[in-house]
Amino acid sequence: MKRFSILYIFPLLLSPTLVLSYPPFVIPNSELPSTPPEILAPKFENPTITNCFLNNSIEHILPSSPAYLGLARPYNLRFNYKPAAIAYPKTQKEVQRLVKCAIKLDFRYAIRGGGHSYGAFGLGGEDGRLVIDMERFHEIKYEGATEIVKVGAGVRVGNLASQLLEHGRA
Repeated sequence: MKRFSILYIFPLLLSPTLVLSYPPFVIPNSELPSTPPEILAPKFENPTITNCFLNNSIEHILPSSPAYLGLARPYNLRFNYKPAAIAYPKTQKEVQRLVKCAIKLDFRYAIRGGGHSYGAFGLGGEDGRLVIDMERFHEIKYEGATEIVKVGAGVRVGNLASQLLEHGRA
């Protein structure tokens, strides 16, 4: 039988900020971003991938933008990959255009849903990838008759659990 030891709690007593600094599990809908902050017209470091954005009028962030460092920050700081660009599509058509353009240009891309991944795969898992951020796709639809839930690619687990709990399904 395993006994509880003060050795398990002692590190928590020494550094309570580690325990208290985690983000909340549920982000209220009122706090979900409708647009990414500070989308500017930055200098174009990668003209080939930039053409995808300009030709399709898709909002994006490049490394020269002041907002880039905050938006490209990994969840796990051990894997600090730097994407070539971060795109913020609003519609399925924009996602399709980005993927088609990246394939046409032989440019590697990654889809970022919730934003955290231990290996930073939402940032592409290596430097120089195009990140397609799905944060604007945060719709949750529950159909009570069929008990089917349609979940947007940018929905976070805490928000999904909260919505399902309202229908007695979490």
